[in-house]
Amino acid sequence: MNYTDPVYGTPRSTDVRWIDDTPPDMWYASAKDGSRIASATDGPDDSFVIVVKGVSPSRDKVDTISVTLSIGADETESFKAVETGPFTGEFRTTATFRFQTGAPHPGDGTVEARIDAKSRLNQAVVNGKATISGSDVKADLTLLSIFDLAASAWAKDADGDGRADHLYFRFDHTLSRLPDGLPAAYWNTVSGEFKQKADASQLSFAKGDSSLIIADFSKSQFGLGLTGIPEGKPVPYALFPDDNLFGGQQALLDDSVGPIPLTAVKLPSNGQTYAVTQTERRFTPDTLLITVSEKLRTTSSFSAIFRFSKGCREYSESVPLQLFSLPEVSADGITYKAIVDNALETQTPLVDDCIFLEGDGRFSDLSGNLPAKVGAPITGADPKLVIRAFKGYPPVAGIDAGSVGFTTANQDKLSDGTYRQERGIDQKAQVIWVPPVGFDVNNPISSLENVARDFGNSQTGERAGENAHPQPMPPGLSTVQVITSTAYLAHITIFDNLGNFVRTMTQSFGHNGELRNGSRTVEGGQVSFLVWDMKDSHGQPVGQGVYVWKVNFTFQDTNRKSEVRYTRTGLLRQRK
Repeated sequence: MNYTDPVYGTPRSTDVRWIDDTPPDMWYASAKDGSRIASATDGPDDSFVIVVKGVSPSRDKVDTISVTLSIGADETESFKAVETGPFTGEFRTTATFRFQTGAPHPGDGTVEARIDAKSRLNQAVVNGKATISGSDVKADLTLLSIFDLAASAWAKDADGDGRADHLYFRFDHTLSRLPDGLPAAYWNTVSGEFKQKADASQLSFAKGDSSLIIADFSKSQFGLGLTGIPEGKPVPYALFPDDNLFGGQQALLDDSVGPIPLTAVKLPSNGQTYAVTQTERRFTPDTLLITVSEKLRTTSSFSAIFRFSKGCREYSESVPLQLFSLPEVSADGITYKAIVDNALETQTPLVDDCIFLEGDGRFSDLSGNLPAKVGAPITGADPKLVIRAFKGYPPVAGIDAGSVGFTTANQDKLSDGTYRQERGIDQKAQVIWVPPVGFDVNNPISSLENVARDFGNSQTGERAGENAHPQPMPPGLSTVQVITSTAYLAHITIFDNLGNFVRTMTQSFGHNGELRNGSRTVEGGQVSFLVWDMKDSHGQPVGQGVYVWKVNFTFQDTNRKSEVRYTRTGLLRQRK
């Protein structure tokens, strides 16, 4: 240093050393207000300031030093800290950070900490190090992430059609925003064919509840019958965006989708009959092989697990499927061998009808979800039987149709009666039928036998459609309703309940245009009636009781094939 001596006024020079006794230091400051911090929490501003204080390497310029931040052995980032001015000795730089589920990428300029997707609160310690004028300084900073972790998640079939169409995510706190979408969502099985995606427009909060996110897949539903989680397979999940709020977590999905029947195959009766009692024979029963979408459980037994509807109509129109015995269940628990009850009055499902699972609460999947009201069409084959229905009409005859006794004996409420209607000016209850061609109320049996004599004669019979319409049935008759798909000749034998012979008759149907009469058309074929005047072979009225009808049908246009049917009717004599 050169200077002038103030006493003698002569030039002088000497050596001068500047010494700063302040020890070097390093700390972290808030990027928002500059205050010192010991931790930083992720959020809208995921950054912090690094501050290093020490002796400046030079007096007349702004210097730069290197700062290294690391998290364990996997993440290291370097930053250039710039001096705040010439010879100030204070160096600053800003660093950004983020939490993620994947591995960090060293050297990309962002401090990356890994998220534990099983914990809502995540933290990581950043080790900072710098060297200034030969002195090393260190400082640690704790990074925090308040991670939005889904507490539970589940799939649901909102419209009950057997397809999962909504995913639900329950969080343990209210959320500040929705995710930007779901990069992947798997239901039933984790594989590509079961993968869906959701964009932001498909996501919403539940009404009044920002802790419940709903993902709407109603326009791109998951597959039909994917109602459960297969055993031994990875649990399906939904993947959230890999950001600081949702962290790329995989929310495992629980099952809230009800089971459904997938297929129903009919193995028809072989048409053989066997004796049940001395007076009753039955056809060997039909069998249904029914596959369901997942294992089921019940609070009772599986005897009433199935329902069916004619023509595959709505569940509300279905009726219980009566089984001959408990269904057999396959080893994997999803295929049922159901033998259909073959009692005379039992309704039997046909091909193209629908099988449903009973939805009254007695049956569910293993997760407790009740069945969806979705039916499986019956495939396979129907028995090669022409007679589709065969029953007493009404089951108990001899009672006034308007009496309480008729209602009780035939279990037939007038408001929705099977057999009766209110007709006439006085709205009197009457049994309604379409009488056989040639029926004479004054001589019912002989008149019908006269018609039957011409059944096999191709030169006789009426080719035009019959014009008979539903009308009141005359009193004094016991009839059996027959639904058939073709014309028949019926050889009828009546027995009493002890098996004693009562009478034989021969009647026919379909040879006189009945098959073209729209008034006879019902589901399954054309309706007809076999008639008995409740008299024995001597013309004497029989007593009240139960009577067995054995009818041997021979059919036209079916290679003279025949069927034998049995049913019972009752007779009550009203006191006058």
